[in-house]
Amino acid sequence: MKRIRESKVDVIVNLTCGMGGYIVVGDNGLADTPAPGSDFCSQEDRMRHVIDLCNEASTGRHCTLTAESQLR
Repeated sequence: MKRIRESKVDVIVNLTCGMGGYIVVGDNGLADTPAPGSDFCSQEDRMRHVIDLCNEASTGRHCTLTAESQLR
């Protein structure tokens, strides 16, 4: 963020929240899902890095969080 501010150039930063969405279905279906190998986590955990950067980047500027489905 420091280098972006120092550049005095408006930029768009595209941050993704892809981790934490892989679920392995267990042998017994829902009874043992998520199964080992899953990296499933909460939406807040998946977006923590974006939220932190938006808080830092939005000093007097705009910071917008948009779902991928809204971009289509």
